Amino acid sequence: MAPRSRRNRALQIAAVAIPLVVLAVVGFAHRWIFDDGYIYMRVIRQVRVGHGPVFNTGQRVEAFTSPLWVGILAVADLVTPISLDWLSVLVGIACSVLGAAFAMRGAAKVARRVAPNAFLLPVGVLAFAALVPVWYFESAGLETGMTFAWLGLCCWVLASWATTPNGKLSVAGAAVLGLGWLVRPELIVDSAVFLVIVMLVQWRDWNWRQRITTVAAMVALPAAYEIFRMGYFGSLVANTAIAKEGSRPRVGAGWSYLLDFAVPYWLWLPVALLILGVYAPLALQLRKAGESRSVWFLVAFGLAAFANAGSVVSFGGDYLHGRLLLPALFAFVAPVALVPATKRYAASLVVLVWAAVCAIALRPPEMTKVLHFRGGIAYAFPTGCCGRVTLSSVGWGPGSPKRAKFKTPAAYVSDTTKGFGTTYLQLNETPAPNLRLPTVASGGIGVLSYAFGPRLSVLDLNGLADPIASHLALARRGYPGHEKLLPAPWVAALLTADGTHPHAADFPIKASLSTPDDPNLSFDAQVGLARTALRCKEIAGLEDSTRGSLGVGKFLSNIVHSFNRTSLRIPSNPRLAVEKFCPAVATAAPRAASISATTLGLVDPPFVLGTTTRDRGDVLIGERAAGRTRACVPSPRQSTAAARGPPTKTRTRT
Repeated sequence: MAPRSRRNRALQIAAVAIPLVVLAVVGFAHRWIFDDGYIYMRVIRQVRVGHGPVFNTGQRVEAFTSPLWVGILAVADLVTPISLDWLSVLVGIACSVLGAAFAMRGAAKVARRVAPNAFLLPVGVLAFAALVPVWYFESAGLETGMTFAWLGLCCWVLASWATTPNGKLSVAGAAVLGLGWLVRPELIVDSAVFLVIVMLVQWRDWNWRQRITTVAAMVALPAAYEIFRMGYFGSLVANTAIAKEGSRPRVGAGWSYLLDFAVPYWLWLPVALLILGVYAPLALQLRKAGESRSVWFLVAFGLAAFANAGSVVSFGGDYLHGRLLLPALFAFVAPVALVPATKRYAASLVVLVWAAVCAIALRPPEMTKVLHFRGGIAYAFPTGCCGRVTLSSVGWGPGSPKRAKFKTPAAYVSDTTKGFGTTYLQLNETPAPNLRLPTVASGGIGVLSYAFGPRLSVLDLNGLADPIASHLALARRGYPGHEKLLPAPWVAALLTADGTHPHAADFPIKASLSTPDDPNLSFDAQVGLARTALRCKEIAGLEDSTRGSLGVGKFLSNIVHSFNRTSLRIPSNPRLAVEKFCPAVATAAPRAASISATTLGLVDPPFVLGTTTRDRGDVLIGERAAGRTRACVPSPRQSTAAARGPPTKTRTRT
């Protein structure tokens, strides 16, 4: 090899390696774990001890967003000696670097079709690596880094398909393209775009067997998991999607979220330059060279990027600056991760200048403020968290004062008026029958639940890990991602036994405008109504789907009822919940504290379905065939709990 050729090859290798090194260095320098990252680790710990992919022992709730991330971390935790917290950080950073490498490999395959000897500049990947949010969310314990790895791998797979003469998409390649639904819910649009493009290009060349094989390969794994989800969790989507109302449009908030991400970095500039200065000339050059598949490759990722961003905007985005829009940006830059250094693409040099300015000087306002308001919504950014990975680094290590909490087997309630995770009140009322103790009602459940492990059960006030809170109906839209807050009367009904009369002062949960209780009723009356509502057929059935042993019959029953239960919404006002789900009870005594079906004469033995899911001992009576009345009756266990009577109550703060 001539000296010049060796030098050019060395420079090309350096040009490709530099952005990978940059991503690794900035990702590790900004390593941290977000509270939701600890939720993943809590689930993985439950898997390790044999409880399954659950958050609380004995309760099948899908409290995680990415099944694939759970699977990857669970396997890595099994085969490596690295602690789970460090593992989640390192795997996230490694996936980010791999994603960029895959994207450059795919982009190089396409670029070489029209510029076989040109030097390739890492324009797209450096534009991506220059953004501060990328540095933070490579790790965070979340699935974001894995999202980059999947999109980069898709870029490589589609580029290989596009640049191979008469090449066919392999079954393995099709399976990779179809994983979007398992990576993050909104990435199903990326998989759909990839499928449509492949089928559109290959339709005439394939027979029906090849078409069906490709489609089956793409949907097999997501479909298999979806059946598992419906039968195991009793839902069509993750509980987190229900809690965040991900299917409800909220374009105004989503547009504010997009602007909050785009404006601080002048993102319109690199996007416009890449479209006009790289996408367009590259597509024209590929078309002239007869590389129609490669043109469709560019179209696929361009459409996937904008469709992904559009889906995020449609459901209102998030409260963390830029996080959910990073996959869309990665998909946009992936096919132009490497760009030929020729006059035709001279505009790309301006992108490199922007990238340098962005990395050095452009910062979001959230980095200088606790919260930044745009469109009436406060957005946050994880400043001051770099290097905080282990439990000890966040104040939850062994021997820390925070770990001294919850030693007494009792129920605890977080005083949310003072912020989550600061003050907890120990309840001394008789707990609900078979309530696992200790149990704490709290928001911000990640690090708390991971630190104490499976022995501590958590009633998630925000609903990510609780089926009742997640299914609350919104009275109005609230803070993106955290709109729902389980009202205090419901918390009291879930934690205490029938026959007790808990006081409002023991449940200092800040009221939410999105999920309010009834301001016209006493706390005790609302607790009674909440207990009654929890015994209504639909609500009790929702709980029952997540509790108890899971045999074949219950698995199939969960599949059948998962459609209705996914769409089920419970009024946060206990009185309205009773009126909606137990109309006969509400009509007989609309303001009663608690109501017995025996008293109302609504007992109908042929429709008895069993005990409620929180094992309060309430026997559920089904709908009457004619009048469609709903009711519930106390079981012997409930009567036993009531017979204990309310004990002398004191409050303990921890």
